[in-house]
Amino acid sequence: MLVSRLKAIGSPRVISTSPPPEAKIVALERRFHVALPADFRAALQWSNGIAIHGDASKIQLYGVDDLEFANLDEGFLEDLPDMFVFGDDGDGSIYFYDPQNKLNIGAYAVYMVKQSQLGFDQARHCGDSVSVMVHDIVGGVRLSGFPAYKTEPPDAPATIVPDAPATERPPMSDEEVDENPTRRDSNRPPKAR
Repeated sequence: MLVSRLKAIGSPRVISTSPPPEAKIVALERRFHVALPADFRAALQWSNGIAIHGDASKIQLYGVDDLEFANLDEGFLEDLPDMFVFGDDGDGSIYFYDPQNKLNIGAYAVYMVKQSQLGFDQARHCGDSVSVMVHDIVGGVRLSGFPAYKTEPPDAPATIVPDAPATERPPMSDEEVDENPTRRDSNRPPKAR
């Protein structure tokens, strides 16, 4: 679902490259003893790094070599233990997920934190998956407007850029809701299961 959405958005908001060999993805997962989230893994199989630009936020999803480099960084290892860094915004913040669910929001919950303020107290919960985060970026959500993880509830309203009330997130399609059942989407009632 994420890859088809990225393909549909296309350039200049989504910039992709050729995919890495599957063996490099498998070696990365083995080296770091981590299973990449299915949506991120599929995106990596499609492109070895992806730049996604929204009106208020952006992300560079790292390719295999950058994933290895980032996850060997001593600062990240010390200040974000057991987390997996998978991208940055080009403005001094990095994105990571919590593969062991140590922060108790979900194993593939996505966070961002400024590199100058590494640590969980300043990390912002940006979504329950990479797909949710990309949906929000493309929909105009200012991810830096999310509350810090330890100081405010993680489901506080997002900050949306012009023409959208500050308490709303862009609505998700039924397919996106099915793919992300734990998404706290203020615009949609819970779907019966």
